[in-house]
Amino acid sequence: MYRQAIQEFEKLVQKEPDFLLARIYLAMGYLKQGELPEAKRHFQLLAPLVDNAQMKAITYNALGCIQFSSKHLSTSKKLTALTRLLWNLF
Repeated sequence: MYRQAIQEFEKLVQKEPDFLLARIYLAMGYLKQGELPEAKRHFQLLAPLVDNAQMKAITYNALGCIQFSSKHLSTSKKLTALTRLLWNLF
């Protein structure tokens, strides 16, 4: 199921690179599949582009999880703190 979703969102992101919601779903698909380098790449692309606090919190939370699973605990803690701060905005 995730593989098919990834394929469809890849096509959509190629057509519409500024469609941020499609990119967040693409990144989440990669994350669910355990393809951390691809998930990280898309979340890192999203981070500076997202204005919505909720989407930014989701992005930083996912990046924090990726950093944690990669044993980068210091970076993970910083991203988790940033996520909490953003969640408190709404």
